[in-house]
Amino acid sequence: LGLQDAARKRRAPSQEPGAWAGAVVSTIDGKVQKSVTQDRWNKAKQKIQWLATQAGCDMTKVEMMDGVFDDEVAMKLGSAPKGYISHKLAEKYRGFLVYVLRTYKTMVPFLKGLHLTLDAWWANRDKEGWRLTNTVEPKFGFIDQPTKASKFVKMVQRFKGDMEVLVHLTRHEAPLIIPVRPTKTIASYVVGDASGSGYGATIWSQGADSFVATHGGWTQDLSEASSNKREAYNL
Repeated sequence: LGLQDAARKRRAPSQEPGAWAGAVVSTIDGKVQKSVTQDRWNKAKQKIQWLATQAGCDMTKVEMMDGVFDDEVAMKLGSAPKGYISHKLAEKYRGFLVYVLRTYKTMVPFLKGLHLTLDAWWANRDKEGWRLTNTVEPKFGFIDQPTKASKFVKMVQRFKGDMEVLVHLTRHEAPLIIPVRPTKTIASYVVGDASGSGYGATIWSQGADSFVATHGGWTQDLSEASSNKREAYNL
């Protein structure tokens, strides 16, 4: 593992020690906060904007970063057919974004469309890239598994929506500063349930003089969806 206690790794005590292990952590005014460097933020925005452009997102109102289409690998690979994306470049960008989003945990779920797109070329996957787990064939080796992804892979349906969210969340010029732990807490109580035909929930927060209640019926699509999906939409 090398010498862990090296002089070059030591820093003087500071409330703003600078970047370390991919993040910038500070303790100021009684707040513990985390962020990333401006350079890393800019690179993340570039990669997200490139992915969003490939997905067909409307970028007319987005302030595009310089260098979005200057990647050397992208120029060598050429343009992908409509509805497809370069597997090599998307995989490269995913690795960088996974590293950056360790600081921004709330953005992590919106990488799922990218994960599914990059893995959809495997056999025994549905059209959205999810692995089929209830089939007998793969357990007994009846399916011929491909050994390598093609140059371009088809983007799954949710990929575009995920990229739209990431473009919106990274729209700020400066890196977002996230509190590591709250300075004050408020307890909220939620009682709710979702059935096949409808949903309902009641929320009360500590110190509030009233509560919020919602209820209604599902659309046909959600009514036929799984109970887990209905419960998630009821949150």
